[in-house]
Amino acid sequence: MIYLDNASTTKPSKEVINEMNDIQNSFYGNPSSKHYFGNEINKKVKESRQIISELINCKSSEIFFNAGSTEGINTILRGYIESNIDKGNHIITTKVEHKAVLETCKYLENIGVDVTFLDVDKNGLINIEELKPAIKEETILVSILWVNNETGIIQDIDSIAEVVSNTKSKLFVDATQAIGKIPVDLQELKIDMLCLSGHKFHGPKGIGALYIKEGISVSPLLHGGGQENSFRSGTTNVPGLVGLAKACASVELDNLTPIKVNRYLEQKLKINFDCIIIGEKVKRSSFITNVIINGIDADIVISKLKTVMISSGSACTSRIVEPSHVLKNMGYSDDESFSSLRFSISKYTTIEEIDEAIEELISII
Repeated sequence: MIYLDNASTTKPSKEVINEMNDIQNSFYGNPSSKHYFGNEINKKVKESRQIISELINCKSSEIFFNAGSTEGINTILRGYIESNIDKGNHIITTKVEHKAVLETCKYLENIGVDVTFLDVDKNGLINIEELKPAIKEETILVSILWVNNETGIIQDIDSIAEVVSNTKSKLFVDATQAIGKIPVDLQELKIDMLCLSGHKFHGPKGIGALYIKEGISVSPLLHGGGQENSFRSGTTNVPGLVGLAKACASVELDNLTPIKVNRYLEQKLKINFDCIIIGEKVKRSSFITNVIINGIDADIVISKLKTVMISSGSACTSRIVEPSHVLKNMGYSDDESFSSLRFSISKYTTIEEIDEAIEELISII
C-alpha cells in the first residue's frame, strides 16, 4: 500500500506506539487518584504537557488536553462566546475553514450570534484589507485556519494576528495541519488560542490540545470531575497524551525530505497530466498537494486505484456528493472540483512510492 492520504490521518510512529504501550502496561491508573500510583502517573501528565508546550513555545499551564481539534474548535467557538458575550456578539471566520468551524458557526448563528464569513481570492487567501473593516465594536473573536486541509495553502497569520491584536478581539487559529509541519512560536506570534490534533503528525487518534493564552476566559464544553484545571472534565487519557508528547518530541522541522518529495510529486504530475496545481504560486505546506486533472472523475479514479490511497475534492454529506467548498470559494467550477485529487505525504514518504503512485494513476486514467 502507498499511503498518500496523510492530511486525513497519519500512521502513529513506532516510538509513539512503544511509549503508549509502556504507559498502558505500567502506568494504567488514574492520575487524579491521591495514592502514590496516581501521583506517579500525574508526573507523566505534567512531563507531557511540558514537552508539548516546548514545541510551540508557550507555558505548560496554557496547554489543555482534549480529544482533538473538532472538540477544540467547538470548545473555543462556543465557550469563548459564552464566557465573553457581555463584550460582543460578533465573530469572523472564512469561507474555506474546516467543516468543524463552519458547522459550529452555523450553530452559533442559529442561537443569535452574528458571524461574518470572509471571502478568499483565487489563491485561497483572505484579503487583509477586507479583514480590517470587518472587525466591529461587537467583534470578540476571529477564527482562522492556518494551513488549509484540502489545499495546503498557508494563510498569512503574522499579518492577520497584527491586525487583530490592535483591536479588542481575540485570534483563534486552527493549527491542525500546521503543528509538526511548520515552525510555531507562540512567543513571537500574537495568537490568543490555538488547537492541534496528535494524529496529524504521527501521534495517536483521539487526543489533542488547546493553547489558551493566560488570562483568557473560555467556558468549558464538558462538565464533571474538574480535570484539566476544571476546564475539560473526564478521566485523563494518559496513554494518548503521552503519545502526543512523544510525537511532539519527534517533530523534525529541519527535515528537508518532505520538501524534496513534494516537489518531485508535483513535477511528475505536471509532466504526465493536463493539470492545475491548486495554489501553486503562493506559500503552501510541503505535505499537501491538491491537483485538478482535466477530464477525470476523481471519485471513480480513487475507487479503481488498487495500492494508492489519495482523496478527492468532493465530500459526501447526507449521501449527496458535493463539490469542495474550499475550491468553490476559490472560484473553481463544480466540474473542476470533481476532477481534483489531494495527495498528502508524510516524513516517511519516499520518491520510489511517488513513482509507483504516478504509474498506477497513469494506467487508471
